[in-house]
Amino acid sequence: MRELNIGVDLDGILYDFVGSLRRYLIEVEGFDAERLSGGGWDDWSEQSTWDFYRDSWGLSLDEYLQACDRGVDSGYVFRHGDPEAEGVETIEKIRSDGHKVFIITARSYGTKSKINTVEWLRQHGIQEDGLIITKHKTVIGVDLMVDDYEENFNDFSSIGTPCYLLTRPWNQHVDAGDLRINSWTEFYDRVRSEAAN
Repeated sequence: MRELNIGVDLDGILYDFVGSLRRYLIEVEGFDAERLSGGGWDDWSEQSTWDFYRDSWGLSLDEYLQACDRGVDSGYVFRHGDPEAEGVETIEKIRSDGHKVFIITARSYGTKSKINTVEWLRQHGIQEDGLIITKHKTVIGVDLMVDDYEENFNDFSSIGTPCYLLTRPWNQHVDAGDLRINSWTEFYDRVRSEAAN
């Protein structure tokens, strides 16, 4: 079995960013919960595009980005919220199989993105072999990646690195072929298959 370096995205994959931002805006800033429809692992019905903040919440891009900055700097966003349990279990299995897992995320809001992320990973006992915060994820040499963002999927595909696209409402239009996966269990099976080659 080959030992692999595996990249794992966070937001929309392991961490419920939209749900966290929604809770921050309601609980801390007093936004009306009715206005901020959708959000959360259990309610993605309103999140069929990357522009959920505009389409569902009625925020401009500038209002959204400022809210993200405030939420991160308050220590709420990227710090509060449970991980997707199946993802945590899968990462543990992958690492126990002898592979390395690198968290590769584009988090850049506010001034506390990295601090909040490190604390959240520790709080939930998520072990990784490196945390890399970069918008340009392909500069990190991994054997395969799991992500939910179409641009990242395309970027990895362009350099010949398999990027498994975990199905989410906002990426269902992407033709990912056999690189589309519907669960963490399916991703684990793909890792085992890649390692066996």
